Amino acid sequence: MVITEIAPNHLEGSILVQPNQSMNWRETKWFLLATAVILGGIAAAFAFQGFWMILPFAGIELAALAYCSLRVIKASRRCQLITFTEDEVIVEKDSVDVAQAEVLSHALRSHVVGRALR
Repeated sequence: MVITEIAPNHLEGSILVQPNQSMNWRETKWFLLATAVILGGIAAAFAFQGFWMILPFAGIELAALAYCSLRVIKASRRCQLITFTEDEVIVEKDSVDVAQAEVLSHALRSHVVGRALR
């Protein structure tokens, strides 16, 4: 998702870039709970018929699904904020654990643009 805010003079503004998030944390918990209930019911039905070996594999499957879901939720919190003025460009990278910022001055930006055009 990209959110832009640009001043009327077109010399200052900001751009927020972040991944799309199909489910938030609450919806992910409900999804995992519903999957656990369905998976547990199917595994229990097979276990009562004598196929008890399905129980550990159902547990492993649910654990893998929960792990992957949590990784997706954590990755969807990343974002970048690009703020620009007439004199500088600031790129801020933010995640759950680390926040970084890079500042490009006007002289460096002119140099980079000049190089890219050659």
